[in-house]
Amino acid sequence: MLKKCDVCIEYKLELVHSATESYAAEAIEALKSGEVIAVPTDTLHGFASDACSSDAVNRIYEIKHTSPLAICVGDVSDIKHFAVTDHVPDGLLNSFRDRSPSY
Repeated sequence: MLKKCDVCIEYKLELVHSATESYAAEAIEALKSGEVIAVPTDTLHGFASDACSSDAVNRIYEIKHTSPLAICVGDVSDIKHFAVTDHVPDGLLNSFRDRSPSY
C-alpha cells in the first residue's frame, strides 16, 4: 500500500523521491553504490543503474521481468564497451555518430 508524505512516497522498503535537483546527489550516490533508481523521461519512468555492475543490471531484470535492456552512452564509441558489435554492419555505428547532437 502506498503512503503519501511531504517529500516522498514509501512503498515496501523502497523510497521514491520527487525528481528534483535537491535529490540529484542522493541519486548519484545510489548509482555509485550499485543501486537501481527510477528516472522520469518525457513519456514514462525508467530504471537506471550502473551498466558496469552486474548486480545492479540483474536487479533491473528482477524488477522488470523482461529483456533486453537499453543502455545510454555518452558517445557512440562507448557502445563497444557494453555490447558485442561484431554483427553490426560496417559504418552503422559511425552513422549514428554523424547524427548525434553535439553539446
